[in-house]
Amino acid sequence: MNNFLRFAVLIFFLASGLQAQITVSVIDSSTSSNLVNAEILFPQGRFFTNSEGVAEFQVPTFPTDIIVSHTSYHSRQIHLKSAGIYIVRLQPLSLNIPLITVTAVQPGNLFGSSGRVLIDDKIRSVTRDISTVINRFSGTYIKEYGGSGSLKTISFRGLSSENTEVLFNEININDAATGLADLSDHSANMIDILEMQHGISPEDGFAGAGGRIKMTSGLWDTPSHTRISLKADSDQLFSSALSLRKNMGSYFLEINAENVNSPNRYSYFFDGQTRTRENAFLNKKQFSISAGKSYESNLTRIYLKYSDKINGLPGFVVSNNYDWSKTRSGSETRMLILNNYHYFDSGLINSFSFSASGSKLFLADPDRRMISGSGEKKTSTSDLRIQNKLEFGLEGTKLSAGLNLAKAELNSSGEIFSAYRSDSIDRLSGGFFINAVFEHIFEKETDGGINAGLIFETEYADFPEKTSVNGVSAGLSYSPRYLSPFRFYTTYSIDNRFPTFNEIYYASLFNHTGLTREQFKTFEAGISARTSSYDLEISYFNILGDGLIVWTPFRAIIQVPRNIRTVRSYGLEVSASSSPFPGTLRLGANYTWLNAINKTGNDNDNAYNKRLIYTPSHKVSLNAELIFGRIFTILDLMYAGSRYYTADNDSHNKLKGYLVTDFSAGINFPLLSSNASASLTVYNLLNAQYFVIQSYPMPLRNYSFTLNLNLI
Repeated sequence: MNNFLRFAVLIFFLASGLQAQITVSVIDSSTSSNLVNAEILFPQGRFFTNSEGVAEFQVPTFPTDIIVSHTSYHSRQIHLKSAGIYIVRLQPLSLNIPLITVTAVQPGNLFGSSGRVLIDDKIRSVTRDISTVINRFSGTYIKEYGGSGSLKTISFRGLSSENTEVLFNEININDAATGLADLSDHSANMIDILEMQHGISPEDGFAGAGGRIKMTSGLWDTPSHTRISLKADSDQLFSSALSLRKNMGSYFLEINAENVNSPNRYSYFFDGQTRTRENAFLNKKQFSISAGKSYESNLTRIYLKYSDKINGLPGFVVSNNYDWSKTRSGSETRMLILNNYHYFDSGLINSFSFSASGSKLFLADPDRRMISGSGEKKTSTSDLRIQNKLEFGLEGTKLSAGLNLAKAELNSSGEIFSAYRSDSIDRLSGGFFINAVFEHIFEKETDGGINAGLIFETEYADFPEKTSVNGVSAGLSYSPRYLSPFRFYTTYSIDNRFPTFNEIYYASLFNHTGLTREQFKTFEAGISARTSSYDLEISYFNILGDGLIVWTPFRAIIQVPRNIRTVRSYGLEVSASSSPFPGTLRLGANYTWLNAINKTGNDNDNAYNKRLIYTPSHKVSLNAELIFGRIFTILDLMYAGSRYYTADNDSHNKLKGYLVTDFSAGINFPLLSSNASASLTVYNLLNAQYFVIQSYPMPLRNYSFTLNLNLI
């Protein structure tokens, strides 16, 4: 044992010796003054500048990227090719712009839980889609439906996936028909920044009671590169991705492409035996172009994306897990997003975004288990959105106001929309908000300060009926003197969600056209601490949902959505991360305790005061990253507690808790004129037998190999 310890210590110091020293000096570009407590994020850790505006740290491999940020300044991404001294000039900014203000996990959100992750090559090599990253770095719950090509949605705090807002380059991409965003459609190869926000913050606007996911692609400060990624796994999934980036003075052009194929065949365990599940072949192609130009007072970017996906409904079951359907579904999607930011001399900032997207969807059911007649259904959706926001900062005060409009339409060939007697439905919706954040810093910045925020929003929709609702959010945060790393905060909010096209359509089939909005009242309180060596946040939340839309049985097996449920969801969230040996060892942990209960009805109702189906009481994720020179290893553990799949919480209808372990190991090395990395990931290392959704068994152990090439 002693010999092993000596060997481990020797390896540690040898690995440390291989790392290269980096010195970063951060200054104000207009005054040349040193910036104290500027944050420097790189894939292996995080540092803060000292009283002289300087940070010194070691980098295990080159090239690598760092992000430098500071309150009220533009963030910058810097490409490090070798060891040495780097001087970084940050441009003052009276207000943070969401698109380019990027920091480490647990950024300076004053009023609630949030985290941002820089998606680097290492993360890309050990993940298939963005849902894996969310599972690793947060305590949220991902709903999966089996297999690599299956639907993956997110659930915050026991609420439905429709209550979670998903943004891509500042535009809401929740599906116009269902209100969902399928995370399996978003590859880590095509995303640069991931931000997760729990609950609502009066600092930057409404996120919805179910939280917000923000994905960003095509940053202004990304260095030029040519990146190739190849992936193959033991379940016969093959993917290839290409990323080309060229910076030309104030212009940039970035092209991303990815192709994924898989037979959707995997082993699972059911009824005491290991079996094989097979569905329709997965074929996914994605292509995107980002282009932008920065002026002295203006930033403009255009983003175009094309996606074509065909897959089965992995795990669709008629009666039990012995059987499955040959049903195939597909989608073809086109998206255009325009972002423009203009900075006026007065300190006023205008943020404008426009998007246009359209999808063609089909569902083919040759066995006619789901669709009668021809066994095929075709649907198309279109979505136009405009968002405009004005921000103005004075000393100690930030004011903002915003307007958004959305026009969505759904067409279904060969279908009659029941009570509406039409083969198409459309809706015009919009909203307006005003926001104010007040800040008071004590005599010395290190002595802390106090912040207060207030936001008011009104929302409008003209379908299924003309409706206008109001929402409000208020928050207070306090950093006490002599305890400046710690911040105490509390928020209260009232927000709403309109029914989706999908809910409206199926409700109208049986002339149940009175479907109305959901309303949520949320209280949250917490404490956070951020230093150069650790992050810690603990928060308590309590949500009262009124008019929750629930799919209830109607005429045998048919279900219809109705506003019938009052729900109370409360719990505790804990997140922590630490880098005890920066650049060598990073540790992270997230824990969520949740009690989401049905408060509809009375004591005679067997579902009253019972836990909502598919909501685990406990969710834990632990991860560790260890780097020895060019070699890295990553260990991820995720535990989900037991869940019920019937509303009466019958113990016979209970899914057991499970622990899933993933392990990755990789190496960085030069290859001809390229910097390359190779990694092996073992998903479900311990071969856990589990279900995420009843009748959708998850794959057993799976091996994945990835090769990344960065051409010089």
